[in-house]
Amino acid sequence: MTIYRSHLPDQPVPYMNAYSFAISNPNNTPDNYPILIDGVTKQSLTFGQWKRDVRRWATALQTHFAFKRGDVLALFSFNQIDYSVTMFGPLVLAGVTTTVNSAYNADELAYQLKDSGATIMITHPELLAIARAGAKKVGLPEERIFLYGDQTVDGFRPYSSLLPPTSTPESQLVEPVKLNAQEVKETTALICYSSGTTGRSKGVELSHLNFTVNAVQVVAFDGDLHAHDNVALSVLPMYH
Repeated sequence: MTIYRSHLPDQPVPYMNAYSFAISNPNNTPDNYPILIDGVTKQSLTFGQWKRDVRRWATALQTHFAFKRGDVLALFSFNQIDYSVTMFGPLVLAGVTTTVNSAYNADELAYQLKDSGATIMITHPELLAIARAGAKKVGLPEERIFLYGDQTVDGFRPYSSLLPPTSTPESQLVEPVKLNAQEVKETTALICYSSGTTGRSKGVELSHLNFTVNAVQVVAFDGDLHAHDNVALSVLPMYH
């Protein structure tokens, strides 16, 4: 048997909650550094805001829904500047996020909601009608459907309305669940779905270790890039 080895050196494997790894900050990124910018509205989200908003969202999930390890949140939306905030919130609690194709119809959405076991959903206002129809098919209560943006639409509130105030002390925000090495390998962080070209889409479980190792690989491969000097254009669907 031939073993092919990378020209890059072996990388250390970070055995930790994926959120904890995301904020570990080896490049000393300052809290006021904008890490996400909406190309249309020019709204930005700094590193410090992102860290706090993820924990605020995790705190809201725990406070309002007793969200816990293994519970599932569904994201059914086009790309949003705060998509990753909503995605990482459950991970803080060792919960799960399932990302849904924004082109799905109600039946396809209902299948993923049921298959993944999602109990809460965030959607885009333009997809609200499909979200409501899909949720109804699987018995997901409408009071567990929330929106991106800052507007209430037909009685459906933005998820941001659930967040504790920005002035909330750090000590009152939930801390990320600590995972040991075995739990990092076995705890599902994300359930994404295949394209379904040969039948029903299949849920693919990604663990916290999958997240962290993939990030380490990308950083190692792009090691010639200088931190804070590069902009990545996000044009692919974030649900993917």
